[in-house]
Formats: sequence, structure tokens, C-alpha cells
Amino acid sequence: MRGRVWSVAVLLLTIILAQPGPARAGSNAPQGLDCAALAELAITDTTPLAATAIRFNDSNRPVIPTPSGTVALPDYCRVRAAVLPQINFELRLPLNDWNGKFFMAGCGGFCGRVLADRPGYSNAINVALVRNYAAVTTDAGHWAPHAADGVWAYNDRSAEIDYSYRVIPEVARVARAVITAFYGSKEQHSYFSGCSNGGRMGALAIQRYPDLFDGVLVGAPALDWRTLAMYSSWVMKANMDENGNFVFDHRKTALLARAVMAHCDASDGLKDGQITDPRQCTFDPATLQCPGNDDGLECLTKTEVQVVQKWYQGLPDTHGAGWSYKVPLGSESYWPRWLTPPPGRPGAFYLFGDALHKYIIHEQDPGPGYSPVDMDLERYPVELDYMREIYRADNPNLSAFKKTGGKAVFYQGWSDPAAIPEMTIGYYEDVRKKMGGQAKTNEFLRLFMIPGAGHCWESPHPSPDIFNPIEVLENWVEHGIAPERIDARQYDGTGGTIRSRPLCAYPGVAHYNGTGSIDDASNFSCQGAVQGD
Repeated sequence: MRGRVWSVAVLLLTIILAQPGPARAGSNAPQGLDCAALAELAITDTTPLAATAIRFNDSNRPVIPTPSGTVALPDYCRVRAAVLPQINFELRLPLNDWNGKFFMAGCGGFCGRVLADRPGYSNAINVALVRNYAAVTTDAGHWAPHAADGVWAYNDRSAEIDYSYRVIPEVARVARAVITAFYGSKEQHSYFSGCSNGGRMGALAIQRYPDLFDGVLVGAPALDWRTLAMYSSWVMKANMDENGNFVFDHRKTALLARAVMAHCDASDGLKDGQITDPRQCTFDPATLQCPGNDDGLECLTKTEVQVVQKWYQGLPDTHGAGWSYKVPLGSESYWPRWLTPPPGRPGAFYLFGDALHKYIIHEQDPGPGYSPVDMDLERYPVELDYMREIYRADNPNLSAFKKTGGKAVFYQGWSDPAAIPEMTIGYYEDVRKKMGGQAKTNEFLRLFMIPGAGHCWESPHPSPDIFNPIEVLENWVEHGIAPERIDARQYDGTGGTIRSRPLCAYPGVAHYNGTGSIDDASNFSCQGAVQGD
């Protein structure tokens, strides 16, 4: 394990308080303080700890679904506190059979709550707890009723800094002090995992704090809030008439999805109900335009065609920023949540964009009276530069992280309409160029693009996108097994496997070998230059 930055005060306290005590039942049981006694542990710049032993019996023990089946939660010591001024966290410490590792989860959107029981792998800790990790999650320094709320940031630079980057090393510092006091020793390995904003946090960790974690999982990262703010404004403006009403009829989303799939499905040479790489296909929504001035659910009006054309073509690069971000072909099944909600239900994309512009991305917050559609795309890139520097996580120079021996796995859905694929791929290409080419980048970082996948494992799951990212990273960090391919699965409602496919380390692509079922990953190989430059 690499060097850690510890305050002298914390180190002295943990040495004094974490003297070995009587071991409790189970192998690798805690050798330090009892769970309840952790409440007496004083840690610099931290509120008093609230520590409670959580024990289950066979009748009430929760189980967590994983790709290999359901796994029961172990008994654990629950520790709650706040890093000053107000970064709340919850740390869960297995009471028995600790695996000697530390896991920190990021939080999605604009955070705002400590979601210790969040399901799945996206910004969740129970998937690590069932593997007997000591695991921590946080609210990133503020409370909010939901992840798209941004009022907490209104004229509060301290809260914005906590949310952006201070939360990562500070919560890790305190969690490590508690782990050492409880188990009588430091962790042997440490991991961070996050998706969306949590992915931004993971990317930021390997850029700003390269010796903080041995392995980092970065999913669908919101690498640059300025770009996403402008992108959201542009998407909204494209879908609004002069009265501020949405143009695209949400009931026609399925029609468009079917047409895109029919046109692009075989672009990879295999007709299988998924689009391997949307960049390999072009689709003109005008093929669905209603004749004359007709309007119906089986065709698009001229105005609706224009909206979708703008979305697919991407944000115009009239300001020299080099952006080519666009709504990806094949993402239509996810639009009801993000872009084309029913009347009276604002899409998630509009909610996030609204909060970004009013409270988060401007140096001087315009506040609740401002609308993202008022944004001048010609003028605002420069006006957003100040806050961009606080939030951005797109520095391609990862030399320090590589030098420590750290490993990072990035993953991104090809059909993600929120944290758009071009942003993740563009960053990866920048890293590859900065770090000396494909082979040298492969030594410490891999990117896996997931055909058909939306934002952070969101439903529906129209293609294989389920895998265990923690296991992938463990094998690389602890056993030196670099991931060339990851076999992902698509499940039905009962847990049965519908299809499996390999996810290939970018720029590799899964290729059907020509024999056997196209629903079986063993009949595919990864093709494309993976080792060369």
C-alpha cells in the first residue's frame, strides 16, 4: 500500500486508543476498540462519532443482488459523523472477517444525502460490504431533497468546494482513522468507486490525490460541468417553442427508437437488437416526417424532426471549444427519463441543467429567476471558466497516479444521453496522447464502452451491461490481471440470463466468431489494437 497523508494528531490518537483488545468471534475479527467505544474516538475537525453494532439473524438479514447471485449482508459496526463544517458520512465496518480493505463510494448528481443502503453498484457501498470491505459513503457536504437540487450551492463557495473535491481526501482521512482504531491496523488495499458525479469524483481522485487509492472505478463521469451546462442549455433550447413549451411529443419516442434500431442494428455486421458503436451509423429523422401538415403518433412533424436532428448532430462548435457532443443514436429508450418526459413531469436532464445554471456553474449565481434557455452559447464559455476550474476532472496528465502503481477502470454506456459518450472517449484519447500512447496507458488505465447501456446501469437494460466492477479492479490491483475483456450479462426479471457479451478494452470491439449462439459471450472475441499505439 502506498504512502498516506495523516495528521499528527489523528495518528497519535489512533496509536493510543487502538491498542489490541480481546478478539471477538470470527477470523480476522477486530483487535482494536469495541464498536460502541468508537464514540470516544476524537478525530481532528470531525464531530463526535455515533457508533452502533448492527446485527442480524437469519430471519431479518438483508441480501444484496450481485451478478453471481444474492449475498447476505454481514453484521457490521455503523459509524456516523461529519467532517467539519458539514460533510456527513456513514462508515460500515464488518464485525467479523474484515478483508483488510477500504472502499469509498462517490455520490451521483449533486449528492445531498447519505445513501448507505443505495442498491446496485452505482455509488453504493453494500456491494463492497458483502465482500467484507470497510466501506464509507457521504452526502458531499450538504443536504438536498433529491440529487438534482442545487439550492445548497447558492452563493456558498465553501459548500461548492466541499462537493467538488474536498470531500474525497477528508472523508478518506477520517474513515482510515476509524478503521485503524477498530481493527488495530491500517487497510492493505483501498478502492474508490463512483458513477456520474461519482465518476467525476473518481477521475478527480486519480488527478488531484494520486496516492489516495490503489484502484479507482470511474463510471459515466461528469468530467466537465461547464460543458454539460452548455450542452443542457442547448438541448433545452432545441426542444422549446417561442412560448417555452416542449416541441417533441413524448408519445413518439418509441416510434423513433424502433426506427433508429432498424436502421443502425446491422451497422456492426450483426443484426442482434443492439448498436455496438453509434458513431458507425447515421440516421435522418426526416424519414419519419409526416406528409404535409399532418400529425399523428406514427410520424414526426417538421418541427419535431428539426428538434431530433439538432440533438443527433450535436452542439454547434461556433466558439472554438472543439466540442462535438451529441445525443447518441440508440439512447431513445432512456429519453422518457431524461429528454422526453410526459407533460407535467420535467425530465432529469432539464432538472439538472436548471440547477447547474441557477446555483452551481456561475461565479456569481444568477439564482431562481434565471432560465438555462436564456444562456448565450457564444458568450458564456468564458463566463463559466472560473467555476469550471473548481469542478473539472479532465486533466489528462496521470503521471503521478501511474507512478504510485494505481489502476483505474473507466466504463461508459454507448447509449447514455446524460454523461455523453463523446466526453468520456475524448478524455481517454487525451490521456492516451499525454501518457505516451496506447501501450503505456494500458499499464494503468482501461476504458470499457458498453453497447446499449444508459446512464449508470439505469433501466431498461436492452443489452448485456451487468458485471462486477469491484472484482475486475481487485484482480488487476491485487493479482496483476489486467482486464482485456469483461463478460457482461443481460438478465430477465427472474434472474435468468438472456444474453452475455464481452465488453472489450477500448478501442477493442466484440466480434462474432461466426459459429454458435450470438447470445453467448464465448462465441465472441475482442478485435482492435489494444496493445499497440
